[in-house]
Amino acid sequence: MGRPRAIAAADLRSRTGRTATERAGLKESGVLWPMQGRANARMFKAARVGSAPATQMFMRRRRTPPWRRAAAGIIPPLLTLIAWGCGSQSMTPSTTIDLSGTWSGIVGSGSGGGRALRLTWSATQTGNTVSGPATLTTSPAVSDLTFTGTLSGTVTGTQLSVRYVSNAGAIAGVPDCLVSGQGTGAAMPMSISGQLDVVFTACDSLGLQAPTSSQFTLTRQ
Repeated sequence: MGRPRAIAAADLRSRTGRTATERAGLKESGVLWPMQGRANARMFKAARVGSAPATQMFMRRRRTPPWRRAAAGIIPPLLTLIAWGCGSQSMTPSTTIDLSGTWSGIVGSGSGGGRALRLTWSATQTGNTVSGPATLTTSPAVSDLTFTGTLSGTVTGTQLSVRYVSNAGAIAGVPDCLVSGQGTGAAMPMSISGQLDVVFTACDSLGLQAPTSSQFTLTRQ
């Protein structure tokens, strides 16, 4: 014959210090979970051997820890923010130097034999495009001839690509004599240096020869 309910309840309280009602309240609040390790172990063992009711009860008792729920809400936005920051940084354009102003220097320095050319350039820059009138003057060892024309180019960051074309009829008596050049350089706020390949066309009667060196340097005036 079973034990009377009052005695059973008293015995339960004597062993746990709480009534069934108190235990139910503590169970809902999560306080009682550390005290039920043995019961969880028994149900986990039953679930492993294939008891469906025990498995369902065991899974109901397993709850997601509060820290895991908080992490699930924080980590995805944090990863999105990091990815956005890295993307915006990689898309930041480099600063393009402004070459507007007057420049002068030498093309073909060290060529010898009067082949080096003196270059003067009045540059105007709009965006990454730079252009302006430029003169190339031969060295006095050959003859003091001045070619007028245009030096234009494109600036990307501190890198410069340039092209020079002289005006037709720049040299009196030899209207077909032209000079052209193309090259690249590195631009700094006060100087430009690089390579400029110069070619003379229909200038044989003047005895002009291109510099043996394509190096050029310009200084802001």
